[in-house]
Amino acid sequence: MNLTYPNAKQATLKNMTLHIPGRQTTAIIGPSGSGKSSLTAAILRLYDYTPPGCIEIDGRVITDLTIQEMRNHLCLMPQTAGIFDGTVRFNLDAQGAHTDAELWEQIDKVGLRHRLESHVFQGEDPLQQSVGSSNWSAGEIQLICMVRALLRNTAVYFLDEPTSSIDPRVDDMLQHNLRHLFGNNTVCTVAHRLTTILDYDNIIVIIDGRVAEQGNLSELMNLEDGWLKNVVSSTDSLCRTVESHLAKKKR
Repeated sequence: MNLTYPNAKQATLKNMTLHIPGRQTTAIIGPSGSGKSSLTAAILRLYDYTPPGCIEIDGRVITDLTIQEMRNHLCLMPQTAGIFDGTVRFNLDAQGAHTDAELWEQIDKVGLRHRLESHVFQGEDPLQQSVGSSNWSAGEIQLICMVRALLRNTAVYFLDEPTSSIDPRVDDMLQHNLRHLFGNNTVCTVAHRLTTILDYDNIIVIIDGRVAEQGNLSELMNLEDGWLKNVVSSTDSLCRTVESHLAKKKR
C-alpha cells in the first residue's frame, strides 16, 4: 500500500505490506513522523491510497463496506477523547441499547465506578450526572470513552494510545487487563509509550513509511541493531523494565 497526502511530493506510506492477526493484540510503534497516524488514516478511509482495495478486514475490502458496516467491524479510540453535551448515560449509550446493569459491568472493568459516584450526592443516580463540567479530569473523560467503546463490542479495536491522559496506576491496571477488557476481539494500538505494549502478542515497527520490524517483544529484542532494541538500550529504566518483563515470561 502507498499513501500520498494531497499536494505532497512524496508518499508517506511506501509499499507497505502487513498482516494484523485476528483475536490478538498488535502494537504499532516507530519514531515520530514514521507513518503510524497515516496508517490509521488509511484504514479509516480518510485519504485515498493505492492500489485501491488493498486493505481488508476479515477478508472484506474496506472500500466495499458501507459506513455502518465499517462501524460494526471497527471501533477507533483516539488519543483525544470526544464527549457529548449530556449525561454520563447518554455519552456511554446514546442509542439506549443497553441496561444500567450492562453499563455498570463495563464501568467496573475500567475502574470508573468510584469516580462516577464521587461526583454526585448520596441517593443521586451517577449515570444521570452531566459530563463536561470543570471537575471532570481528562483521564476520567477518556475512561468514559473507553466504556463506550467496550459496549460496542466490535470485532476490531484500533487504539491511538487511549490511556495517555489516565493516571499511571489506572493505566497499568488497564494494560495488564487488556485481554480481559477486549476478550477475543482484535486489538491494534498505535503506541507512543513502549511500557504500555510489553504484553502484546505482536509488535510492528514502522520507519519512514515502511514496516521495518515485526514480531513479539522477545524476537525484536534479539534483532541485531534493531530499532526497538536500540531505543530500549538507550534508557536505563526502560531497559531494566523490559529485561524484568522478559525474565518473568521465561519462568
